[in-house]
Amino acid sequence: MINVKNHELRPLCVSILQSAGAPLDIASTVVDSLLDASLRGYDSHGIVRIPQYVQDIHAGQIQPSARPSVINEGPAFAVINGNYGFGPLAGRLATEVAINKASRIGLAMVCIRSTNHLGRIGEYPERIARNGLVGLAFSNALTPRVAPFGGARACLSPEVISVAAPIPVSSDCEDPFLLDITCSVIPEGKVRLCRNQGIPLPEGAVIDAAGRPTTDPAAYYGPPEGALLPMGGPVAYKGYGLGLVCELLAGAMGGTGCSGESEEEESGLFLLAVDPAVFVPMERFSWSAVGLFERVKSCPTASGVESVLIPGEIESRTARIRKEEGIPIDDETWKRLAEAADESGYPINAPTAKREELNQ
Repeated sequence: MINVKNHELRPLCVSILQSAGAPLDIASTVVDSLLDASLRGYDSHGIVRIPQYVQDIHAGQIQPSARPSVINEGPAFAVINGNYGFGPLAGRLATEVAINKASRIGLAMVCIRSTNHLGRIGEYPERIARNGLVGLAFSNALTPRVAPFGGARACLSPEVISVAAPIPVSSDCEDPFLLDITCSVIPEGKVRLCRNQGIPLPEGAVIDAAGRPTTDPAAYYGPPEGALLPMGGPVAYKGYGLGLVCELLAGAMGGTGCSGESEEEESGLFLLAVDPAVFVPMERFSWSAVGLFERVKSCPTASGVESVLIPGEIESRTARIRKEEGIPIDDETWKRLAEAADESGYPINAPTAKREELNQ
């Protein structure tokens, strides 16, 4: 493991995407999105995706210079075509459109289609919340990676649900409430990280191609491929059901299509922005929400638990630490970044890529 500072990683990653064909402004936007994910502890959706994006560009799945566009809209809705470019670029446009519309009339719904991996889905509701609105996001993809409840092979994508509200998670933190969860036990990106780090998967997260439980990341990737399991353990029908909701909203209604519908590598997003002030005065909303958080955090803790946390607190703490100490990167991910950097002409051992060993 190594630690690399955010300001050292950024020019390296931007250079890699530029060398693969992305214009500077697009490369910068995508890298900023991935670095923000890594800073907040979402390593499965952070800079580990840079080599994947380069590979997808070479395979023709990502058009590196493509820009998203609004193809249909009304006062309270919009449809974004990602034009098969970078997902985070389309995600940020959809977020901007949703914020502008909801700020004017109180509500906005935006769908994205024809785009690629969207990065950290929670980024988009979080941006909405930082503009005084409540944000909700539901995402899906066409590639099946999750088994349905009771199933022995992948039929669903690793769907994500995220909700953010403009309420600080604690008295000493201004970051908003943010729930950002996959409907599977873990996302595929965490399987990738476990493989890169040479560590086993958690129990009950994955099955192999024969439908047998496994903790081996290689058994998931195959060939033949295994499947992620829906969250919930003995009540995994809950995670499975939530996943189907994501498929309906982001896939069927959003226009991307549902998991397994085609062999394309596409992702869909349904984004909702709501102004709480259209229902109650903002002061009343904030007072009630803050009071709830305070009561929850004052709950006596179970044995071995230091404190009750509000969704978003851990991410906020992680970001503060990593801004100071750097982003931890496992050896395999660093190796793949180095290979991509060599192709881009940006040597990994340049002064801007200074590394510091992590304390083990």
